[in-house]
Amino acid sequence: MSDDDVEYVYYVDPADVPELVLEVRPTLPPLDEEECRDLAAAVLRRAVLDAQDAAPHRRRAARAFLAGGRDLAWWCHVAGVDPDLIQEWVAARGAGGRGEVGEG
Repeated sequence: MSDDDVEYVYYVDPADVPELVLEVRPTLPPLDEEECRDLAAAVLRRAVLDAQDAAPHRRRAARAFLAGGRDLAWWCHVAGVDPDLIQEWVAARGAGGRGEVGEG
């Protein structure tokens, strides 16, 4: 596929208007909603597992992600999960918790 075959769509997300973030994205076929949810759930699972990893750099990055913010909120939205539930689950297990994702 050459650059001539790609249609670019320019848009500004209203949430980003103060920062005037302009993003370029190629026009792609629509994504399957279930596949997107599965991907988002896998990202969240990986973050929880990495938060318990022995490697300090992985632990720090995962814990920063799970601490909240825009990235966590977005992935939780796509997965159909309340970000507060993820944070409560992680907090209940502490920094070194070993529960499986999905355990109550």
